[in-house]
Amino acid sequence: MTTDTINLIAFSNAAGANITWQVDTNIILSDTLAVSERGLYSATASLNGCSVSEDIFVDQPLFVAKSGSDATGDGSFTNPYLTIQKGVDQAISGQKIYVLPGTYQETVDIDKSVTIESDYVRLGTDNARNTTIIDGNGSPCIEIDNVSNDIVVNVNGFRLRDASQTSNSNQGALSINNSNNTTFTLMNSSITQSANSGDCCGRGGIINAESLRELTLINVDIFNNG
Repeated sequence: MTTDTINLIAFSNAAGANITWQVDTNIILSDTLAVSERGLYSATASLNGCSVSEDIFVDQPLFVAKSGSDATGDGSFTNPYLTIQKGVDQAISGQKIYVLPGTYQETVDIDKSVTIESDYVRLGTDNARNTTIIDGNGSPCIEIDNVSNDIVVNVNGFRLRDASQTSNSNQGALSINNSNNTTFTLMNSSITQSANSGDCCGRGGIINAESLRELTLINVDIFNNG
């Protein structure tokens, strides 16, 4: 992982207050804390037997880019992974994955809570939702199958295409099966060129969602599907 460091600085309006940071079970007597890892950090101001604390969560996203490598990448911005699947595999539950523009020909198999976002979110680049593409190449673009754990998955700013074209089984560009505790949200995205041929009529060639907790689509365009 990247060794980038940020400094967290705590202060109190009460003159003479003592400032401490808590990292896991360690107490650090300083108003400044250097942070290089994802985690929860707590600052406390104490004066005359009274104290107040504030928690700060520091995220550390993983990066995926067409210039990356699954073999030598570490998921940092300067040394990203090549595939979204590698990012998902390496992510800690609840971690964010940023995917840079390009076409990723793969099925992303998800089995944990993750947030996957394009530059539509990271940089506010509107066209990234059209230029960051998950191409299923005749298979699902995103799949969650037989996951029993309670997971929350958010995908934001992608084009899903070329899925389920020749399958005669239940699947889709987005395919969720036998995952009763899964909550999935697809946002600011599109689904296209799926279910164009093959024995897929009535089989969820665009979206196949069976046995999940909740599926939400927000600002999703579905067009040019056979």
